[in-house]
Amino acid sequence: MVIEFYTNDLSPFGRGVWMTLEALGLEYEKKITWPLQGDTKTDGFAAINPGQTIPAIIDGSFKLGESKAIACYLCNAYGDQAGESQLYPKDPKKRARVDMVLCMAYSMKRLIYLFLNLPEVLIYGGKTRTEEIGKVHEILRFIEMLLSPSEYVAADHLTIADFFVYIYEGLLAFADFDDYSQYPKLVAWKAKIAKLPYHKMTCEGPASALKEYYKSKLQ
Repeated sequence: MVIEFYTNDLSPFGRGVWMTLEALGLEYEKKITWPLQGDTKTDGFAAINPGQTIPAIIDGSFKLGESKAIACYLCNAYGDQAGESQLYPKDPKKRARVDMVLCMAYSMKRLIYLFLNLPEVLIYGGKTRTEEIGKVHEILRFIEMLLSPSEYVAADHLTIADFFVYIYEGLLAFADFDDYSQYPKLVAWKAKIAKLPYHKMTCEGPASALKEYYKSKLQ
């Protein structure tokens, strides 16, 4: 059965689900959806995701919104048959660690958005809040700490937590941030993620397009 995947390539939240779909080798059909054009404000879309945001999926008769909930669901439903059960481990303690980092990823995203002045720049134009650079380094120090006991952020192997942390941290490239001299573990981890076979499709092209749009809106 083909999963209907409502998103657009510019959505960081959607890309976390996109990476999960690819990692699991699932069949899906992308339904390009633009919130700013009103695509999520219809009754039909509200029936898919009452929150009226992207991403969202329809899997048979099952409908679900919220990126991390979708990624967890996909792993629960298809991880075993895809041979990728470690993406969201079944062991309660290991899974709790992944859940913890997924929750923390939201705070990371919030501070990175503060620095980049998102979504205000994309909608109205504006400037990067360079005065918030200290918050950026707080995030990077935290990721470096997560990577201290292992090569990935939540386990000694790849998990869905890596997808979301990687995507959010990668938004710093919009401001041409490149001060990683204090974070060697983070740099090595990013290099590992960049070698995933689906990275170019789900990350490189979409992130470049969003970066270009962001820069075009800076004032």
